[in-house]
Amino acid sequence: MLSLNPEELQKWKQTFAKDGIVYDSDDDYREAVHNLVGFFEVLIEMDKQQKETPTSDDNDPRMHLVDKNGIKILL
Repeated sequence: MLSLNPEELQKWKQTFAKDGIVYDSDDDYREAVHNLVGFFEVLIEMDKQQKETPTSDDNDPRMHLVDKNGIKILL
């Protein structure tokens, strides 16, 4: 789980509150921040893989990802 000091946690609470998001406990806030950070890590990894993977059919206008086995996944 993500380690946040009290000041960081309070800032996250304020950030969530701006969008009307309120959780019951500090642990729930920590879990939400952990999930959000994990989501961005996945997006960054997908972007890296897409940039590193040479595409053989550049004429294909559909968006796609290539998984670790080289299989194209259409979005």
